[in-house]
Amino acid sequence: VFLVCLNAFLIFRLRFESAWFFDMIGGRGKGTFALPASVRGQYLAFLFLYVVLTVLSLESRGLYQTARSRTSLDESLSVFKAVLLATLLLTAFIYLSNVETISRLVVGATGALNALTLPAWRAWKRSAVKRRVAAEDGARNVLIVGAGRVGRELARYLAAQKDLGFVVKGYLDKNHTGNPH
Repeated sequence: VFLVCLNAFLIFRLRFESAWFFDMIGGRGKGTFALPASVRGQYLAFLFLYVVLTVLSLESRGLYQTARSRTSLDESLSVFKAVLLATLLLTAFIYLSNVETISRLVVGATGALNALTLPAWRAWKRSAVKRRVAAEDGARNVLIVGAGRVGRELARYLAAQKDLGFVVKGYLDKNHTGNPH
């Protein structure tokens, strides 16, 4: 939510307060304060709608849950699709509500910036979590019931799959062998 709002704010400021941006595209910008309060209010209302649409779209793709089976690329593509859907829905709502004061450039640029920054944020977060798991920081200790073939196989699997965040500490078995592993 914070990143979506920050991106929208940056694009809004760029669109309405940056003379160099307008010189680049061949026009001349107006200051934000030249916009009537009602127009600024419309931008805030549509920003709220966009945030809600983005959150719902991300939730519908299961992106608020940690799916360890999902690759970084798959996650990034899902985020991109969710942002695209939210942006298209907002654009359709603006069009159908016949509001002509909302800049399509602001909506499109905000969507594009979100499509870049949200996957980048998630990739950074994923790498931070992987570093923590590799250092066994926050890992869950596992005590396996049964030291037979299945128990040892489970221990090998968990040791090989460190990204799951489990550390085998030992076995519980009625046939005590004296070896915790």
